[in-house]
Amino acid sequence: MLPNPLPMKIPAPTPEEYAPFYARYVETARNRHCDEVLNADVQPLEDVFDRLTESAADGAYAPGKWTVKEVLIHCIDAERIFAARALRLLRGDASPLPGYDQDPYVPASRSDLRTLADIRAEWASVRAATVSLFRYSPPENLTFIGTADGSPVSARALAYIIPGHYLHHIEVLNRKYGLG
Repeated sequence: MLPNPLPMKIPAPTPEEYAPFYARYVETARNRHCDEVLNADVQPLEDVFDRLTESAADGAYAPGKWTVKEVLIHCIDAERIFAARALRLLRGDASPLPGYDQDPYVPASRSDLRTLADIRAEWASVRAATVSLFRYSPPENLTFIGTADGSPVSARALAYIIPGHYLHHIEVLNRKYGLG
C-alpha cells in the first residue's frame, strides 16, 4: 500500500526544466495529476494488474516486442532511474547525470521468472520509496536544475516524468496489448 499523500503540492515544471523528449510524459501527468502528483491516479496500473493473468502477462502484441511483464518491469526500472536522478537534484548535486539505454535492461530483468504478484509488490515498494523521497525533501530544492543525459532537468520535472512515463506505458498496454 502506498503511503499517505504528500503534504506538499508539486507545481508543474516549466518547459525549461526538462528536455523536449519528456514533454509528453509531463503533459500526461499534468493533465491527470494536478497537485499531489506521485500519489494521484495509481489506479490505472492497479487495474492492469487486476485484469492480467500470468499467461497473458508473458505475451507480447507482436514478435520482437516486449512482453507485458517486461513493460511492467521497464516502468519499475525507469522509475528507479528517474528517482535516483531526483535524489541527486533534491540534494543539490549539480554533477552531470548519465543517460541510460533501456534495451539491455529487459533481458537482465528476468521477467520470465517473475510472477505478477512479485512485480506488483515491487512496483508498490518502488513507488513508496519515490513518494518518500519527494515528501521529505526541501520544497525549495524541487526547482534545482541539473543535467541528465546532456539536457536540463529539475527534480519537480522528474516528479511529473515518473507518473507520466508509467501512464504512457499503461496506455500502450491498454491499446496495443488489449488490456483496456
